[in-house]
Amino acid sequence: MDNLRKYRFSILLSLILLIFACFEIYNHFQNKSLKHRLQLLSSKSVYSVSEDTTVYRISKDEFEQIVNEDVQNQLNRITSEVFKWLSVVISSVLAILAFFGIKELNRSINEKIGIAVKERVEQEFRKIQGIQGDFEGRIEDILKNVRLKAEQEQGFFMNALALKIEIDDALERVSRDPGNYQLKLKSFRQKLANLNLEDDEMKKSLLEKVFLFVYKSGMYNDMNKLRDEYRDRFRFNYITWANISIANMNMYESYNAEINKKYAFEACEKALELLPGYGDAYAVMLVIYAIDLSRKARVNREEVTDLFHEINYGSDNTLALETCNYLNRLTGR
Repeated sequence: MDNLRKYRFSILLSLILLIFACFEIYNHFQNKSLKHRLQLLSSKSVYSVSEDTTVYRISKDEFEQIVNEDVQNQLNRITSEVFKWLSVVISSVLAILAFFGIKELNRSINEKIGIAVKERVEQEFRKIQGIQGDFEGRIEDILKNVRLKAEQEQGFFMNALALKIEIDDALERVSRDPGNYQLKLKSFRQKLANLNLEDDEMKKSLLEKVFLFVYKSGMYNDMNKLRDEYRDRFRFNYITWANISIANMNMYESYNAEINKKYAFEACEKALELLPGYGDAYAVMLVIYAIDLSRKARVNREEVTDLFHEINYGSDNTLALETCNYLNRLTGR
């Protein structure tokens, strides 16, 4: 549109000149025609001799009528010609204006479309940059959390490994150096509680070592304390349950407390649930019945008979062999 405005004055001036030229042509033809008609009519106002020797004269009114009609016809013809050429000129000018206008309009539309597309592209690009920035930030946060968690887990694992080494060392020394038992047990329990490991199996493995340390230290009452503290959180293995039963068997023999007898039988049942046919558990129950018989306590003979039947006629001879081996260890054979 700027180019159209730039040439607008020139186009209008050209249009005015064309119209003026058309009117000049019209005046020229009009004057020329009038002069010609006047000369012709003037020649008719005098005597004229034709080949047929006819001579005539016209009146003034007739002369004026002829002149008016002729002038009017000539004026109509010239006016028609002028308007025809004027319409051609105007149509040409309008066509030129339309050509430049359409061309300029197309250019303006294309510019506006280009600007709109550019703005939309820039907007989408900024949006993509924002999304990319957010995504990179989230990835960085995730990686940071993963690194932190890995470092924490590594720290927990190193603490667990250090505790395992410490317990293993105490187990090796317990038979020849049982001193500081309470301090060691307190330290083990505290460190075990401070472990924030997600791997419960590792915690359970360390706890079972603590049970073994207490058992080998001969502090059987602490076995029951540990059992009550951890039984709802961890599933003890059959060896731990067997050690708990032996500890309570020994306390029952020493103190004749029915609660220890109850705990011993309960631990034997737990061990047998995990490992059916486990000979040590059967041997502990036989020893408890033997303790009752030695004290002349009332014994359910049917229960004892059923127990011997299971040991002697079990589907696996290993049960009887394991039971005998444990009894031999108790008697020192």
